[in-house]
Amino acid sequence: SSSSTPAVEGDVPSTSASTTSKRKRRRRSESKPSLDAVHVIAEQNDQNEQQQKEKKKRGLPDELWSKILEDVDENSVTAFASVCKQLRRVQKRSGRELKKRIPKKLRNCTAAARG
Repeated sequence: SSSSTPAVEGDVPSTSASTTSKRKRRRRSESKPSLDAVHVIAEQNDQNEQQQKEKKKRGLPDELWSKILEDVDENSVTAFASVCKQLRRVQKRSGRELKKRIPKKLRNCTAAARG
């Protein structure tokens, strides 16, 4: 008489430790990107960084904008500074103040324009 238990339908036979570790290794290797994929991603990141640097290089330097700001009248400094961050930075460095109130001569024009 044997001491083994009879197999019941639906039972899954136990797997050996070596089979389990092989499966784990296979899953790990499947989840890791290949070296080729890593190199492609690194190249794409480098290209994106270069494009960002080129975008930042576009446009005029702050020194040139400062010269332009010298010719802008007092009523237009706010409009100048409102264009972009770079021009706001130039306006702040120049020390020119933004107009906080609309001059009286222009208030009538804006009121008339509203109807």
